[in-house]
Amino acid sequence: MARAWYAALALLLLVVPGAAAARNVVWGGGSLDLLLTTKKTPGQDAVTFSPLLHIDAVHTSGFGLSAEWGLAATRVTSGGGESMGRVAAGNPVLSVSKDLSTLAGIPLQVGLGVVFGVGLPSSLESARAARDALAYAAAGRGLWSAWDWLPITFGVVVPFTLDELRMGAFGVAADGALAWALRSSRAEPAAGSNAPDLFGQLAVTGLAHIDPAAFGLRLQVVAFDTGSPSHAELAAAPFAAIDAGPVSIGARVLLPLAGPSASTARWSTQLTVAGRF
Repeated sequence: MARAWYAALALLLLVVPGAAAARNVVWGGGSLDLLLTTKKTPGQDAVTFSPLLHIDAVHTSGFGLSAEWGLAATRVTSGGGESMGRVAAGNPVLSVSKDLSTLAGIPLQVGLGVVFGVGLPSSLESARAARDALAYAAAGRGLWSAWDWLPITFGVVVPFTLDELRMGAFGVAADGALAWALRSSRAEPAAGSNAPDLFGQLAVTGLAHIDPAAFGLRLQVVAFDTGSPSHAELAAAPFAAIDAGPVSIGARVLLPLAGPSASTARWSTQLTVAGRF
């Protein structure tokens, strides 16, 4: 599997034409997403804090390179008052993208990404604790980009983004992805073998601008097939953001509407700080 990682990384770097010419690379910026979510189940409460870092580099040819990586820290308190902390690293994702606006006439970017599975601890007890922390981080985001958090060994992602189309003070944008992930056998020890997972996700965002602020609602749906009956997760996220030149700050609340996360008492808030360089 290590050879597959190196081959995929080399392919991603070769796809970006002229990447060695530093004068042709413009650093687009990055963002830090901070998630806080809770889950209540009979006998225990869980609170999860999960940061996700995303960095972009844009080439003058219209190609871009991006990377993201997150962490999940969970505190679980039982009905008897006992608490236990769990911390786990998510899976780093490296992607290339191409701006197709000159071809399609719309602000569309399509990419290709590789997910590098970090793996779980060797002991079964520690592996279960890490798996739970990662599951809370994924559920708190409505299972959006679940491959960032699933215990997998390798994955391939095809993301796309439709930048905001403005109509006066209002706008609409969309983004989504298709992904295939080879889940680790340690993700579900009872399975005894690796199982490929398929994912599809789509989000549509409506915005209203009152400079320098923006308000809106994001509707997202995630469908996934793990070999058992397929499932879907539907969520809504009202948000507000302020653009202060090279830095923007946004906040939103995720409201599960249907799917696994909607069946339990759960709420999550996200604070995002982004910068352009």
